[in-house]
Amino acid sequence: MIIKKKRNRKAQVSMEYIMIFSLILMILTPTIYLFREYASQSSDDISVNNINHIAKTLADNSRDIFYLGSPSKIVIDVEMPNQIESMWLMNNHQDPDKDKHEYYLMFKLNLKDGPEDFYFISDVPMICDNPYCMECDSACIANKELNDQCGVNNFNCYNFQKRYFSPGIKHYKIEAADNCPGLCIKLQEVSYE
Repeated sequence: MIIKKKRNRKAQVSMEYIMIFSLILMILTPTIYLFREYASQSSDDISVNNINHIAKTLADNSRDIFYLGSPSKIVIDVEMPNQIESMWLMNNHQDPDKDKHEYYLMFKLNLKDGPEDFYFISDVPMICDNPYCMECDSACIANKELNDQCGVNNFNCYNFQKRYFSPGIKHYKIEAADNCPGLCIKLQEVSYE
């Protein structure tokens, strides 16, 4: 009889362990899933905030250097997130019919929900020169919306080379130059110089 009670007690303890373990798994599985989703969304939010900060930093410094005039220049450091797929400048400064020219700094990010474009308008003329970026016709732009804009209404697009927006700290030289149609800002990544 004592042996039977001992077996029943061992069986009861084993069953209690299985029930506790099952309860822990039932609690942990959704918690891990929710945490993973939250971490993924947080990563996207951090990247978007970084891009907003980078664009604001470049635009603010460009405006300051533009109003100081040629030959003013500054080198600033920015840390590029790893989700950047491409970086562009777009402008219509060569359009003689426009009274007001438009200048945009653009980024394409690979986010959790797919690629997304971010456009930042610049108050001052921004250009980039080869070899830092290359002028792109509509054939080299995979993004349909951007493709529709480039080449239309005399908008030109300039694609930065991948190494100039790859993840990590990059050094951008912002320089006021007179060799544009009027005064403009040349934006160059100088980490490799």
